[in-house]
Amino acid sequence: MDKKVMDVRLKSWIPVFEEQARSGLTKQAFCEKNNIKRGDFFYWQRQAREYFLDQQEETKSSSKTTEKEETALGFYEISAPKAVSK
Repeated sequence: MDKKVMDVRLKSWIPVFEEQARSGLTKQAFCEKNNIKRGDFFYWQRQAREYFLDQQEETKSSSKTTEKEETALGFYEISAPKAVSK
């Protein structure tokens, strides 16, 4: 599915998932009360989970540093300059 289409659909479903979580109802009861097809709810919940896991993986892989970069990013002790006595 096109990323833009997925973004739009997820934006419409995320508030539904949040409302269900706040309601205290089971997913089944929430769907029945709000006339949501149970299959649709679980399908989009799974899609959202996969989408956000993919986003998280992309973020991790783009922020990884190479071994050479990690070595260069070490810690160095910095000492305060010594006071000059007069």
